[in-house]
Amino acid sequence: MIEAKKKYLPILKKSKLFQGLNDEQIAEIAGKMYYCEFEKGNALVYEGEMGNELYIIVEGEVVISVMGASSDNKVSVGGEQNREEKTEVITLAKICAGDFFGEMSMLETEPRSATCSAVTPVRTLVLKSKDFMNLIETSPIIAGKTLSNMLEITAARLLSTSSFATQMIQWGQSAKQRAITDTLTGLFNRRYLDTYMEVLLTSSISEKQTVSFAMVDIDHFGQLNTRYGAEFCDTLLVEIAHIFQASFDEDDILIRYGGDEFCFFIRGELSKAVQQCTSVCTKIYALHFDEHPELKPSCSIGLATYANNLTSASLLKQADTALYHAKENGRNQVYVLET
Repeated sequence: MIEAKKKYLPILKKSKLFQGLNDEQIAEIAGKMYYCEFEKGNALVYEGEMGNELYIIVEGEVVISVMGASSDNKVSVGGEQNREEKTEVITLAKICAGDFFGEMSMLETEPRSATCSAVTPVRTLVLKSKDFMNLIETSPIIAGKTLSNMLEITAARLLSTSSFATQMIQWGQSAKQRAITDTLTGLFNRRYLDTYMEVLLTSSISEKQTVSFAMVDIDHFGQLNTRYGAEFCDTLLVEIAHIFQASFDEDDILIRYGGDEFCFFIRGELSKAVQQCTSVCTKIYALHFDEHPELKPSCSIGLATYANNLTSASLLKQADTALYHAKENGRNQVYVLET
């Protein structure tokens, strides 16, 4: 990694991002970065995903795109009219060695506003938000000059974008958020999981971060629905979602898988994930509803830890197996699948 940074220092020196800094200052900020490679056709970041890194391209070419309007086109199948959703991909720009992207996510920890994909094999140096904040404290002159250059370049990019394109980007981002969010609970939905699961797992590897995956079922929810009605059970799910949101960290990912099924990406050691999931079980069982004082809702949680040799399908299967054991052992509990 150190050799890679040294190799690409000449590219950094020519980048407008570091204009006005001397060789030693550029080397210092490069020392805060980590090196990352991407194959042709792979996405470096996805529109809508959370991120806190700035990417500087040192080799290769990247295309920046956003999702445009979705349209439903009628397709006749066996005499019946069905709807087929088509989403337009809008290409905004192509950038190459010396250029950067991800500055707003690094500074604001906001969802990515665009997808950046490798047109060729791409090599990057990546600066995380926490490391840039550390640089502000230790080397304010370097950080200040870099930030000034960053804002000037970003402002120029925005000014060169037509008002129509800007509105399309903003509209597209809003639509994307709606498309990946469950309307009842406000959590992410199944589409988000299907789209970003591989990205989340790949990110955990590159950041050498432990990630646990949990599958969750509300116990006997079908019976609750029959007894108390769909309207009340929707209220119950909303209350449970609030418990989820209060029990996990901001960078954990909470998803409504479908119906009364949920899943979580939990960052950090397994012991922490077990503690948080156990707390969820306790809080759900403690829920009280004046109109149904006899009701004691509960949930079962299956927990598995991601390892480098696992596929996303294997991880899902492990968590689902753990969930099965949690139910078989009496429900209202967390079961950890030992691997």
